[in-house]
Parts: sequence; structure tokens; C-alpha cells
Amino acid sequence: MDQQRRRPKVYGKKVSKVTKVSNFVAATPESVVVTRSRSPLKEVTASVTNLNLGSSEAEGSSLDISDLAQALERTALTPAAENDVSDLANILERTVLNPTPLHVLEATKPLRDVYAQDRDEPMTIMKWNEALNGITSLEKLAEASFAQVFRVSTCDGTSILKFIELKIEQPPNDLQNYEKQAEEDENVDADVSNEDSEDWTAQTAEPASMDDVVSEFRIMNALADVPGFLKFKDAHIVMGKPPQTIQTAYDDFRAKQLEKQRIYYEEEGYEEEDRDYTAYFPSPDSYSEDAVFLFLELGDAGVVLDDLEKSLEHHKCPKKGLEHVEWVWDILLGAVIALARAEELFNFEHRDLHQNNICINLDKAVHKFAKDDESALKLGRSGVQVTILDYGLSRATLESGDEIFLDLEHDLAVFQSEAHPDDIMANLQFDTYRRMRTHLFFGTFQFMKASWHTEASKSRAKSHTWQEHIPYTNALWIGYIFEFLFQGYMPKPEPRKRSKPKFSPEQKMFEAETKEIRKRLTPGWRNDERFTSAGEVLEYAVEQGWISPTQVEEYGAEASIIEN
Repeated sequence: MDQQRRRPKVYGKKVSKVTKVSNFVAATPESVVVTRSRSPLKEVTASVTNLNLGSSEAEGSSLDISDLAQALERTALTPAAENDVSDLANILERTVLNPTPLHVLEATKPLRDVYAQDRDEPMTIMKWNEALNGITSLEKLAEASFAQVFRVSTCDGTSILKFIELKIEQPPNDLQNYEKQAEEDENVDADVSNEDSEDWTAQTAEPASMDDVVSEFRIMNALADVPGFLKFKDAHIVMGKPPQTIQTAYDDFRAKQLEKQRIYYEEEGYEEEDRDYTAYFPSPDSYSEDAVFLFLELGDAGVVLDDLEKSLEHHKCPKKGLEHVEWVWDILLGAVIALARAEELFNFEHRDLHQNNICINLDKAVHKFAKDDESALKLGRSGVQVTILDYGLSRATLESGDEIFLDLEHDLAVFQSEAHPDDIMANLQFDTYRRMRTHLFFGTFQFMKASWHTEASKSRAKSHTWQEHIPYTNALWIGYIFEFLFQGYMPKPEPRKRSKPKFSPEQKMFEAETKEIRKRLTPGWRNDERFTSAGEVLEYAVEQGWISPTQVEEYGAEASIIEN
């Protein structure tokens, strides 16, 4: 489809949407709700966007015949912009020639209703060629619980594209064809994995349920204007089998991950039987033409923390990122202040804040620093900007009073995971999930081991649910991020050598300055001084002079966060 006939894309630039949530988050009391007027032709476009003309049934809430008739009458009398005509032609082509199946409309209705409520316009259902129209390059960056994450480039700039396979039940008359296609796809997977069984194994990530997707969408929309969180641009529903461009990006990412895993296993001395080369998401070739995805268009927040060192090597920087103590401070404190702000505004808990869910923007980063022994201020010296992402496991209370959360009791696998004993950070990550659940059930700061978290353990919940606001989970994940940064910044002993690593003066100072906060972030610390929320960590950082009250205000945090 040519450039004039597609729905205008927002890749590469921020699209401002006026919602109740954004007005609530905005720092200035002068915020005004703007009512947008639409041309009559746009009214027609909106009316037919989700209409299924290929079915005898139409979705009552999506189309009011009298309203459509009035809009058509006004359209005939009102000059239309060229873009309006193109949009309508595109929509009519999609609904008349290739109508959206009714079962897809019904299954995605909760998501489309929330989108229309929060964005004041209908959500578009499109094919892959439309979704990727105008993109000049595409690179896979990461994988989340349900989503694959890509960076895309257009003539307008770069954006992050996150796509999630949706769990859509097939109608009864299509089940036979669907099962046949699934069997064929399974055979394709077997053929592909057998090509190199030593290096390439695959497991199928579960499609996301509509409830889970709606929850993440609403949280993402609420946090879009909070400093330190992803800028949410738009969302679409996309149908069909992914094209070759997605396959190529997947293969490139997979090759890099395999090499990264091999190097890690060799450096750590893993035995061959302990090495896991599992691919979490299946090859795009394995999806059927009936697959349905949610596309989320997000602001480009830079590189994920786990890939920071590799990114700097690519740009030929003189030092690795975590060798700059100023960078370490800005990453840690940037995450703290963002979490504390969201915690205060929305009773927000991330519940999954590891190194792949923090992005680092290096556009304004500096590599040379003037020494200032007089000031205790740490935040803002490196120019590094932090963005928190992926709210798949998160909870929040919206302005409307709705409590959005994922019920983690539906799948206990996250609490049962274990890593190789030598993998410090992986074990700490899995223990952090277990600490969250143990604290929810019993209020304790210890945790039950992986073997305890079975179906039988659900009876010990004592009416506690994941709907509850437990800010201690934020403190747990801040502790995890601190440990990741600490391990990355401090020198490591050489493998198979007993000599202690040598510390630079800056590293010795960092260890001394962070001794107390590290102790209070340690989950097993038995003391009333243990941090129990992101707000408490922020208060401590301000007391130490690491963050100034002015910086707290610039981030939009409430004064009550830092009051004693």
C-alpha cells in the first residue's frame, strides 16, 4: 500500500494525547483539557474502522447507523482534506475487501474499548504491511514476558516497537483448519531446531491474555507523562503472519544471544550439560496467518542496561559505561526517583525491574568529569537518562480508582525458576520474585525457596492478593538494580586466581559511600532501618545530599515523599 493510502504513522515523534491521566500527572495546575473537533469524513472513518462487513452480525457498540448516516450526509456537503479521503479509502478497503473476522473483533473488544476511552479515537486493526509501512530499518532489541521489542527507523527518527501475540480463541468452524495449521507449524519448528540441536532449541512463549494486555496498556498510558517512564505514542492490532523483515531481525538477535551465552558459559566454566541455549520466542515463520498481535509504539529510550557495555564498545567509547562512577550514580538515582514518583502518584509497583527493563539514553552523556570534593550531590553529573519500561507484572491505582494488576498466582513458574549456583544476578532475580510472594503471604522479609511455591502453597495466602499495594516490592527491585550496578562497577577477581582484585580510589570511595544504603537494601537485613518503599529510598538519598530538593521538584515528585 503506497504512502498516501496508509494511516499516518507516529514513529519517530511524540504524539500528544490529552487524557484524564495526563492531566492528573501534569505538574502545572494550569493544564486545560482540549476538545478536539473532527471533520465529518473523519467521523465516517471512525465509524467504520472496526466494522465487520463480511459478517451478518455487526458489533452494536462500534457502529450506530443513524450517526453514520448523518456523518455521511455532512461529508457530502463539507470539503474533505486529502488525508481524510486517504484514511477513509484505507479503512473501507480493509473492511470491505478484507474484513476483520468477527471472533477477532469480539475477543479484542475490551482492549479497543479501553483505547477509545483513554485516547478518544478508535484503535486500528491492520495487516503487517500497513503496520510496517514507512519503516526504513528494524532491529530486535530484547524480549519481555509476552513481548518482543524492536527499534525502528523512519524518515522522522527512531521509535521502539513492542509486539505481543494475543490469545484469541478460534471459532468452532475454524478449529479443524486451525489444528491442521498448528500441526504443520509444529513440524516446521522441529525441522528448524534439528538443523543445529546443539546450539538452537526453542520453547513457545504463551500468547498474552486480553486481561493482561489491557492491564499493561492502561498502566503504560497512565505513566506516559511521568519522568523516567516510557513515552507512549500509539497502539494497533495487527493480523497475520510476520513478514521476512521480522524474521531477519529475529535471526540476527538470536545469533547475538547465542554468542553472548557461549562467551558467558565459557568464562564461568559451565559444564556442557548445564548450558541452556533456549529461545524463548518461536521463529516468526512458525506463526499462522490467523495470528493476532498488539503493536505498541513507544519513545526510543536508548539501550537496555544489560547491553550498555556492548553499545559503548560499538561507539568506540574510551571506557566501559559502568567504569564511570558518575554513570552508576545517575542510573541508580534516576531509577529511584522515577519509581518514587510513580509510587506516590499511582501506588505503582513495577514487580519486575531487572537490567533488561531499564533503558539508558546516552545522547547527552559525558565521559570526562570535573572533580568536586566539596559537594555530596550525585544525580545529574553524567548526562545519562534513565527510563523504566515493561509493566507486564506491574500494579497501579489509576485516577479513576481502578486498581490494575496482574494476578501472579495464575502461573507460579516465575517463583519456581532457578539458575546455576555461580550466576549471582540470575539467582538474585529469581529470589526477588520469591521474596515478593512470601512477603505478600506472610509479611516477612525472608523468603520461601523455589520448591515451596507449588499449587498447594496458594492455600497459605490468607486472603492476600496481588491487587494489594505492597511498596516493599519497589525497595526489593531497587536493591536488585543496586547490586547489578555494584557488581558491574567494582573489579572482579580473575577466574581461577586467589588474588584479590585491586580497587581504584573512586571504587573505594563508592563502596564506602554506599555501605549503609546497600545494607538497608539487602533483603535479609534484620533491622527496623530496612527500606520498605521507593519513597523511603528517595528520602534517604535526599538526606545524604545525593539528590537535591530542586531535582526532586524537577522530576515532579510530591513534597511529601521527602518530608520526615
